[in-house]
Amino acid sequence: MDKFNQLLEIAAETREVIESSGIYTSDLEGACAVASEYIVQKARNLNIRATFICGYYQVYDDEYVIDFDYKNCLNTNHSWIEYKNKIIDVTATQFAIFDTVHVVAKNYAKKYVAMLRGKKGIKFVNKVWPKEQQFKNVKNTLDLFWRRKTI
Repeated sequence: MDKFNQLLEIAAETREVIESSGIYTSDLEGACAVASEYIVQKARNLNIRATFICGYYQVYDDEYVIDFDYKNCLNTNHSWIEYKNKIIDVTATQFAIFDTVHVVAKNYAKKYVAMLRGKKGIKFVNKVWPKEQQFKNVKNTLDLFWRRKTI
């Protein structure tokens, strides 16, 4: 299996673990930073260099209509990972995207706006975002659910 498909497998398994933890709502709103960093760390163990991204997702007043009229745009804090010019987002369901592992080419992803990458992004999230959305505060719980999944 190539690295990209391994990464997608890690992403799907991470989503399952986060869903089973019961910490977040069913659409995984609020879990984006935790899920993204968890995927990056699991991938790193397989020498897959995915990048954690902290930025925002642009939501429109007439939501889910493809409309690039930015005057009615609201910016929603969001995190995802990037790997070889692709965005991989396991919590896009909070934006009514129904793929459990949403993959889109960066050059077609107009609603994803990156602000901070890698460790800078994680530092920002761990300093500013709500406690339950900080990876450092839920990692041990997720590790427990990951171990249960593999037993």
